[in-house]
Amino acid sequence: MNLELLKAFVAVAETGGFTKAESRIHRTQSTISQQIARLESDLCAPLFDRRKRTVTLTDQGDQYLDFARRILALDQESRALIQQQDRYTVVRVGVSDNYTRLGWSALLAAYAGKHPNVRISVKTDQSGVLQAHQDEGHLDIVVSNELTPPQNAVANRPAPLHWIAADGCAAHRERPLPLILYPPGCAYRSRALTALENAGIPWRIAFETPDWLSIRAATEHGLGIALLDNMEGMEKVRFLGPKDELPGVEPAYLTVRTRTFTGDAAPHISELAEHLGRLI
Repeated sequence: MNLELLKAFVAVAETGGFTKAESRIHRTQSTISQQIARLESDLCAPLFDRRKRTVTLTDQGDQYLDFARRILALDQESRALIQQQDRYTVVRVGVSDNYTRLGWSALLAAYAGKHPNVRISVKTDQSGVLQAHQDEGHLDIVVSNELTPPQNAVANRPAPLHWIAADGCAAHRERPLPLILYPPGCAYRSRALTALENAGIPWRIAFETPDWLSIRAATEHGLGIALLDNMEGMEKVRFLGPKDELPGVEPAYLTVRTRTFTGDAAPHISELAEHLGRLI
């Protein structure tokens, strides 16, 4: 699509005439008329009714005007984004959704406030998804849980895992055991299923979601039991253990990891990763 044709069309539509559009886009009336004719030929539809003394939009032209404006606005937005990348250093951070309680939002905001030439782009998702994005080069720093600390971990700590159920809920006595789980790729899920299978305890998936708040709500309402690293923010829940006939579980690891990086972003990635490492 030729954007110059769209600019001529919008100018005529908004000013109400070919002559008035001249000063808007700095083209002669003849050139504007030719551009409109080309656009109408491309669309196979008349955009203006020229039978009257004043130029008015046809029904097709009125419908197309909104699309033309949006296309031109998107072009301006994309150009601004590309131009800003030359002016700012962008650091791309991924944080596992269930670690929002760590206070990383305030830390990232504070860091950006002290470095006006830095733009921080944040993505939250499952740990496995974020790790894959980083491996593909789309994220610079990732805060996530893993089964073993990776070699590129800036910081890591064991995250002891506990079976959690709602107060008064007897779901842990059901067989198959009803589980509340993150989707495949989550270290918590892997630890839970491995422990249960080693203990010979049959299980079923009662609730599966990538969203931490949904995990929390499902657990609090007794839809099943969950394997989590703490109960912070949860209400009317309790830890389960051996006396509840559930096996112990190996810890996962909360990690902050970076990718191999060079260029202007390198010192900011290193510094910000160290700050995030102190949170865990």
